[in-house]
Amino acid sequence: MRKAICTCLVLLCCLVVNGQGSGLAAKIAAIHGTYKHFVPCGDCTGVETTITLDCDGPCNTGSYSLREESVNSINGDKSAESTGTWSISDTLAEPGETALIISLSDRDLKENTRDFFLFKEGNLEQLDKLKRRVSPPFNLVLKKLDSNAILDLR
Repeated sequence: MRKAICTCLVLLCCLVVNGQGSGLAAKIAAIHGTYKHFVPCGDCTGVETTITLDCDGPCNTGSYSLREESVNSINGDKSAESTGTWSISDTLAEPGETALIISLSDRDLKENTRDFFLFKEGNLEQLDKLKRRVSPPFNLVLKKLDSNAILDLR
């Protein structure tokens, strides 16, 4: 984990020294906040997913809280909450910009990393376990909430 964080910091420093880092530094500074989406589900109407990323220091790592609530499930509505730490684990070069890959490490799970998200255009896109985008027809983009907004995505 420390190695990944150090690698990202070295990459960021190199980009800033070469004059390319101002956009990336602004992206890193904009990560903290709350994101929400109504994610497709096989045995329910959907899963309302809310994630809050808080920054510890310069906002390249921090803590998170994740709430997932199934709606109209055949086994009854259920909710799950988890907390842990997040970090920038990688970057993904895309046409016109560099996107950041954020890794979540759950405090209660034995496996180190739970989920990966792509931070792009101010939103989070959920990735699969191999850090790849999920193919359509699924929309797995969690929209960043305005701090004053109340959003119901159902």
